[in-house]
Amino acid sequence: MNGIFDLYNRKVGLWANEFQLQPRALFRRSHIDVKVVPTGSSLDLFLLGGVDATSAMTYNEYHRLYTYGIDFKDLTVFHFADIGLDFPEDGLYALEETARRQPELCRKVVEATMEGWAYAFKHKDEALQYVQKEMESAHIPFALSHQRWMLDEIEKLFEFRDGSLSIELREADYDFTVRALRENGFIRTSPAYADFRKEVLQ
Repeated sequence: MNGIFDLYNRKVGLWANEFQLQPRALFRRSHIDVKVVPTGSSLDLFLLGGVDATSAMTYNEYHRLYTYGIDFKDLTVFHFADIGLDFPEDGLYALEETARRQPELCRKVVEATMEGWAYAFKHKDEALQYVQKEMESAHIPFALSHQRWMLDEIEKLFEFRDGSLSIELREADYDFTVRALRENGFIRTSPAYADFRKEVLQ
């Protein structure tokens, strides 16, 4: 498999949640018919040949395939950021009423979140020790190399401005994502950027 159009009429594993939006937008935009197979977090179906392609995050499943013995050079990867479908994803959200009635609470949550990430990036060994403790307490298998890979990859998603950690939803990114979702029939209406994003760190 070398290009997007090689996916035509192939079985593609997609997560059964909002993370389907980008691949489905890609298929519609490119007029590619695929056989969608709902998958969970397991990569077993892909590893066993049950699907020809599957959803993966670079910070998680992509590296897990490597730990399972698949060399990166043997994988064909379609990065949405490289093919015009770079959607912003995880964020901090609050009800409009909460933001209006408790702005100080919202500000503190944002500040604490950013401070926590900044500390984790500067003290990775310590952060990973806490992750290991929590995972083992919850009886979840812990692999240090994989957790370190994830932390390193997540760090790439943040920006540093004047020595401080910064991340924000830019208006251009918001408008682009809204337009793509509307053009592909996923949504019909959307709030204006100024109504969707409120500045709390002032």
